Amino acid sequence: MSRRRMLLLAGAFVISLALVTGTSGVSSVTMTRGIDGAIVDDQRAYLGIEQTATADAGTAVLEVRITNRHPTAAFTTIVVTINGTTVDLGGGGPVAPGGAVSHTFESVPCDATAEIEASGSDLGIELERAVACA
Repeated sequence: MSRRRMLLLAGAFVISLALVTGTSGVSSVTMTRGIDGAIVDDQRAYLGIEQTATADAGTAVLEVRITNRHPTAAFTTIVVTINGTTVDLGGGGPVAPGGAVSHTFESVPCDATAEIEASGSDLGIELERAVACA
């Protein structure tokens, strides 16, 4: 076999190998950020929730008070949903650290669940609490 033929075969092999193999290019990248967190009791949570209910015949007039306990972040959105009624408590502006907002819900079933979502620039909290009829 001549040297020229050997070089052509080697070149053809390298070209075919390059066509079969991917270029190892990146078409998309997904990154995640790590976070350290811990589950704490309600008294130490970043979002304080207080319920005051006046119950009568299985329903209640329920006042929900949300307190921002985060040391530095303001919550720009605080949405509370109970029994199909949704209220944005952050509609009056950001709730600064130490600040609180409240809303009174009428005719809430005592077996209802309160869904609460709060978010700020770098923080988001979602939780559910059973309605506390006393």
